Amino acid sequence: MKLFICPNRAKESQAQTARACIQALEAGAGAECLLSPGDARALFGTEHRAGRPEECDLIVSIGGDGAVLRAAQTAIAWDKPLLGYLCALEADALPGLAGDMLLRGLTPSPRTLLAFTYAGEERLALNDVVAAKENFGGTVTLSAERQGAPLALWRGDG
Repeated sequence: MKLFICPNRAKESQAQTARACIQALEAGAGAECLLSPGDARALFGTEHRAGRPEECDLIVSIGGDGAVLRAAQTAIAWDKPLLGYLCALEADALPGLAGDMLLRGLTPSPRTLLAFTYAGEERLALNDVVAAKENFGGTVTLSAERQGAPLALWRGDG
């Protein structure tokens, strides 16, 4: 199975967790783990594991909420399933658990996405959308639709 890994590497401890997860997935499940060229260089000092999400069977997030939300954008863009929150696992449990997860198979759980328009472009979000005003003292106008029908209109300062 080919996995596209989206790690959180903001801190060295998070990078260490990402490296341990990747190594466990490769050793414990025989998975092929691919990363963006930048992530591959940052975590392993080489582009040996560099690849593209469209080549993979599953997008895997290694990190917290922010990492999952970033990985979700990759999964949405390439219409791939997403597995998140591997950072919550203990390092010594990774090899066996990684193998169990992938060898037994995963059952997808569909999620509802939010569609919104920003700067004339339709975008998708996983959990929520934050709308804020651009300048102090200004107001913002927001409208909501459901299945193309107007639902609500709000005007306010934030």
